[in-house]
Amino acid sequence: LNLGVGETVTEAGTIRLPLRAALGVTNWLTIGVTVPFVRRLISVTQGASQDSANAGMSPAITDPTLVETFLSEFGTAVDQGQAAADALCASVGESDPTCVAARASLEYAGVLFDALAVSYTGSPVFVLEGSEAGDSLSARMEGVRTALAGLGVTGFTAPLPFSTSAPTDLYRERLLQEPASGIATIHGEGWYNTYELGDVEITADLRLLDHQSVDPTTGDPRWHFRMAVGGVFRLGTGVSDAPDFTADLGSMSGQSDMEGRVFADVGIGDWLGVSSDVRYGLRGSGSGTLGWPPPLTLVNTPLASAPVTWEPGNYMSFRITPRLRITRGLNLVADYSSVTADPGSYTFDEGTAPILPGSSARDPLPDLAFLDEKSGGSLRRAGLGVTYSTLYRVAERGSGLPVVLRGRAEKAIGGDGGLTPKSLRFTAELRLFWQLWGD
Repeated sequence: LNLGVGETVTEAGTIRLPLRAALGVTNWLTIGVTVPFVRRLISVTQGASQDSANAGMSPAITDPTLVETFLSEFGTAVDQGQAAADALCASVGESDPTCVAARASLEYAGVLFDALAVSYTGSPVFVLEGSEAGDSLSARMEGVRTALAGLGVTGFTAPLPFSTSAPTDLYRERLLQEPASGIATIHGEGWYNTYELGDVEITADLRLLDHQSVDPTTGDPRWHFRMAVGGVFRLGTGVSDAPDFTADLGSMSGQSDMEGRVFADVGIGDWLGVSSDVRYGLRGSGSGTLGWPPPLTLVNTPLASAPVTWEPGNYMSFRITPRLRITRGLNLVADYSSVTADPGSYTFDEGTAPILPGSSARDPLPDLAFLDEKSGGSLRRAGLGVTYSTLYRVAERGSGLPVVLRGRAEKAIGGDGGLTPKSLRFTAELRLFWQLWGD
């Protein structure tokens, strides 16, 4: 049976609102803290094509009375036909051609009755009325009616129930959620949560070099080179992905990490420059709940789950950002970044024996080797953005509000392993500065 060609598109996203405060302790040392708030969203779009379909929702779901009447009359007719065949064969003998034909007809009728009873009661789908498969089944059913009538059986007039629900989007949605179908999936309209705390970060950055060359005649900058190092301690205050939603990204991974980084910035005059940073992260272990669909079930089926502990691999990232001045304070920036993560390992907690939702049956634990392999990989992004700053104006006038505005759009352009979603990322940043001490 063919339900047609279906497609389910699932999109997952996060809205991250990081609140950061940084303090310049000296001209060379800055410490800070970032408190992010994260909202997670999942949208699901389902579609279907009816072009090749020859099956739809079973009439046992849409019209159970019709099916009960048909099976009752068919079963009674088979019993009556068996009694008539017994009487005929007793009269003419078992080897008589009429007896042999009657026995064969009754045997075929019994097989067809059993097959239809199983199809109606054991499956959420049935042959679609008017399809090639439906016409073939109708022809076989008429042959059985004719054979039974030849044995003197009357009263079998109930029509053969077919599916009349074409596989439209609405039909598929009902089929996937209908408890009588034995599937009863979660509704596929999507999911979102309220804002929640992500992983809090504590940072420290130390400037190592700051060299620049200025034209002695005009005072205009010729070039500059700056270099700094920094560190991040990331607290595991966020939550991992929800086990009931396979596309959920979580507010963070939920474990504590440490990261070291090196920054560099080179400028030619005040119209062209490039900045870059390299980071290496050490990730700690974490624990949570892993959800997975039970075997032989459809998408969005309520998931089985069990507690799991993970040991994520370390990671390394690189970013380079060239910039071109458009006007004073306004820069156009390009961006390329790459991150590579080592594979980690997942293990179920000792004694784990998950139970399927709504059932007392124990579900076998899945093999976690796939997760181990896909937890590593690489991801490359490219993007464009703009930066606007009033710092130069404040420096010249000695007054005003120092503000930096940044906007950037990034797209995933390649990678491998489990880090390669088809993703777009938009970033908007506002920085405000207050002078507490110093010149």
